[in-house]
Formats: sequence, C-alpha cells, structure tokens
Amino acid sequence: MRNFRTIIILFITLLVLLYVLIPKFSFGPGKNSLPEIETIATEASSTRTAPVSENSTTTKTVVLPTEKDTPTLLPEPLLEKPIIRKIYSANTSSTYANIRAVYLTSGYVYSSSKINELLNIFDTTGANGVVIDFVDNSAPDMERMTKVVSLFREKGAYTIARIVTFQNTRFAKAHPESAIKTGAGEFWYSGKKSWQRYWLDPASPTAQNYIVSIGKQAVDAGFNEIQFDYIRFPTDGDMSDLVFPSYNPSTQTKTAVMNGFFSKLRTELLSYDPNIKMSIDIFGDVMTYGKATTIGQDMAKMADYFDVISPMSYPSHYNCGAFGVQDPTAYPYKVYNDTIAEGQKYLEGTNAIIRPWIQDFSMTSIYKCGPIVYYTKNRVLEEIQGGKDLGVNGFMLWNAGSNFTSAVFGEKL
Repeated sequence: MRNFRTIIILFITLLVLLYVLIPKFSFGPGKNSLPEIETIATEASSTRTAPVSENSTTTKTVVLPTEKDTPTLLPEPLLEKPIIRKIYSANTSSTYANIRAVYLTSGYVYSSSKINELLNIFDTTGANGVVIDFVDNSAPDMERMTKVVSLFREKGAYTIARIVTFQNTRFAKAHPESAIKTGAGEFWYSGKKSWQRYWLDPASPTAQNYIVSIGKQAVDAGFNEIQFDYIRFPTDGDMSDLVFPSYNPSTQTKTAVMNGFFSKLRTELLSYDPNIKMSIDIFGDVMTYGKATTIGQDMAKMADYFDVISPMSYPSHYNCGAFGVQDPTAYPYKVYNDTIAEGQKYLEGTNAIIRPWIQDFSMTSIYKCGPIVYYTKNRVLEEIQGGKDLGVNGFMLWNAGSNFTSAVFGEKL
C-alpha cells in the first residue's frame, strides 16, 4: 500500500511539472492558424481623421497611438504564397506606374502650413507624387491651383488632379436640369439628407460637357495626370426613387452610358494635351469581380480609356467574412494581395496599370466586424507589400486629414 501511495504522489508531481513547463516550449500556432490581432489600449498622443465612405472628405476622429507607444506588429503569415507575375503589356517601369503619393484635400489647398508639411515629405522620404483635390464641390481657383501645383513640381513631384465627377452639389443646384431628382421633384441625395450630396445624371450632355471642361482646366493648371472619382452611377441612397433627366434604361445600359462618356473624355482631353494621363478610382469589389453593372463600370472596358485604375480597397470597408476572415480590417496584406491579383486577370493584355489607394487611417470596420485596428507603419506597409508582391509598385496614401505615415515611403532616393 505504501508503495502504491508513493507511485501516486510521484505521478501527480510529474503532471504538475508538465503543466508548468510545457507552455514554455510551445511551438506556436499551427500551420494554417493566424495570430490574434493585438488590441492597443495605450493612452494616445495623436489623432487621425478617417473617411466615412468611399474617397470622402467627411471625417470622424479616432485616437491613434504614436509609433513609440505601440507594440511592434509582426507581419501576418500568408495564407498562400503570392504569385509574382507581370501580365500587363504596359511598361510598368514607366514614371506614372511607380508613383508613391500623398494627398492634399480641398480643405488644405489654402493652408500654407499643411502644404509645407507635405513638401517636407518630398525632401526627407522617397515620396514622388501628390494627389490634389481640384474639384470637390467647389469650382477650381485656377490662380491658387497653378501656384500649388508649381510648388510640388519644384520638388520633382508627379502631380495628379482629383476630380469628384458626378456627385456635385454645386453644379446640380446651378443646373438642376442635369441633376437626378426624386419622384417628388426634389434633388435625390446619397447618404444623409442633411449632407446635401446631390448627383448629376451621367447621361446628361450638360454634365458630361462640364466634366470635360474641368479636365481641360486641370491640364491648364499644370497637372501631369487627371484622376476621376465618383465617375459612375450612384449607389448609396434611396434607389427606388430616382428620376433621371437623360438616362433611359429601356434604350441604354448604365455600362454603355459610362463607356460612351469615357470615350468622349479621353478623346477630348488627349486632343487638348496628348501627354496628359488619365486615371479612375473604383470600388475594391469592382476590381475583384471585374464589373458592376448597377453603377456602369466594367474593368476590361475602362482599360481602353484610362491609363491608371485605382481600387479603393480599404480593409475597414469590407463586409465581415470577406476574404475568408472575420474582420478584413485586421488583414491588410491579404485584402490588397487578393484584390489586386483578381484585378490583374481582367487587365491582362491591356495597357492600363493598377495604382491602389492605401488606407492610412484607423477606424473600426464600418460593419462592426471587430475592435479597432490601428494602422501604424507596419499595417500600412502590409497593404503596400500586397501590391508589390504582384508587381504593383505605385500607391497613393488616403487620409482625409492629409496626415500621413510618411515613413512608409522609405528613404529619399
């Protein structure tokens, strides 16, 4: 009996030792598992502003820790080895294919301090491009724009004029005959009514001619490239109560309307300046699936009219479960790598290149998929690397407050 008790005591002692020691020698997560995302609860010493939807300048303020307060975030393991391939017939070594740009919002076009802040980025990092709001909801101030463009070009920056196209409240009010209305005859709006985000009918000759004229003014201001945003039919409003003054769904599809306008835009702008480059902003899902007939966009067709196609694949703006993960916000590399890989299939054999917008702001998923994921340097770099592993080296940082993680540009070349 005494020997039996001794054996029992030894056995229990052994179990306790195993319980204590084994975790110290853990071999980590299994082959297909992913590390948990760290939720940072440190007291913040800076803030970032983040867009509410699409490439919007409407912002919400979120707290962002400085790099020194933030634990190092290790790159997430890849779920599959990326396929590095060059499938464009375009010259991806050309200047406009390798632009690494910051963004100057319309709210800062008259801010000397913000402009100097961005100019300093070109002195100290490898940034080589800038996107400037040329037309948002206000008419361009040509004297001011020309001066601002010249300041950046003196730094060797490639300059891009961003034009908000068919969402244009100012022009809708001035030319109500070209605006989308409700059945009651009021201006149709996207988002909240108080925002007064009114839309022009993409099929309206008046609206189309206006956009062409704005494009020519951007050329006159000295820009290297013109980028068209909101160049589509609307989506985020009461879609059961739209009255178009020109578009007739019984005689023409939305895609046909947009392709016709793309052709007009390219023909007239290249006739005005044969050297001007043209780019288009699209939803990430349009790049993934190749088309969205509800808004009139088709990747393969767009490639005939635009030199650059820029997906807005912000991880925080995807549904829970997209890309096979609960919260895409926590997987920036996967979101960009998967999206761009799909988009390349639709552009194979064309001359169009991909230059993505990169999320450089922190916010919780707009679908509440998980806790906030802070986009510090490592997270932003993961997005950029998602494109680089597929041969896409250019990118543009999006932050509605023009506050950037400039370290991602690397050292000045």
